[in-house]
Amino acid sequence: MKFATYMLLFNQEQWILKAIDNCGPFVDKIYIAWSSVPWSYNPKASLIKNNSDPEILKKSKYYDKIVLIKGVWKLDEDQRNACRLKAIDDGMDYLITQDADEFYTFEDYNKIIQGIKDNPNYDFYKTPWICYWKNKKTAVYSPPPYGKGIICGYPEIAINLHTGYEFVRARCPGKNTLRCGRFFTLDSICHHMSFVLSDKECFNKISTWSHSHQFDNKKWFNEVWLKWTPNSINIHPVRPDAWSKTVQVVGYKLPEVLCDDYKSP
Repeated sequence: MKFATYMLLFNQEQWILKAIDNCGPFVDKIYIAWSSVPWSYNPKASLIKNNSDPEILKKSKYYDKIVLIKGVWKLDEDQRNACRLKAIDDGMDYLITQDADEFYTFEDYNKIIQGIKDNPNYDFYKTPWICYWKNKKTAVYSPPPYGKGIICGYPEIAINLHTGYEFVRARCPGKNTLRCGRFFTLDSICHHMSFVLSDKECFNKISTWSHSHQFDNKKWFNEVWLKWTPNSINIHPVRPDAWSKTVQVVGYKLPEVLCDDYKSP
């Protein structure tokens, strides 16, 4: 079996090389999709440019596995499908979704690969994740029915390239624009550094991502992000009570590439 990972490189220079270090030992190809401009969800964000220079990829020890895909895409799923189609052309069997701010321990990454090998006939695969907030010690808390506390969701993290499934809404797979399919839930923890950002990085993110049209960006930034304290409640941008509060992360090992003493081998 051949495995590939893909990432979207848009103002992600903080994380991209660490993410490549994370997946590099386990996959055959790493697809990096880069556009100079954001998606079309928020017309007001058209002036926000991509400051991530693809030349940074040459610093990676896994550069020989990297395939750079340049283009302009209207929608999130369009960019992801460009990676999917290239992976199919290259003879890959499974494509792992690892956004540049998502990380696993090396042990858990190995479990992803082995879990798919042991359960090869599903359309796509999910795994639990923890979404971090402001720093690497704090995470959002998601009560039922949205999540299970610090495990705030089960994102789609791999797609079988032989079943005809594509990305139909952001990273969500399906067929004929419908989100559907048989999936298998793995038990590797995805550590999502989703909101471990500076104020500027946060505002640029919420202005350009695929949810930017679903809420008032400026209001949320000013009222939730800037005014946040450990006592703040209901902080999710789209469904406030889906992230009812924040908590300290206890009992979970931080991925090696995120540790302060990590050095790329």
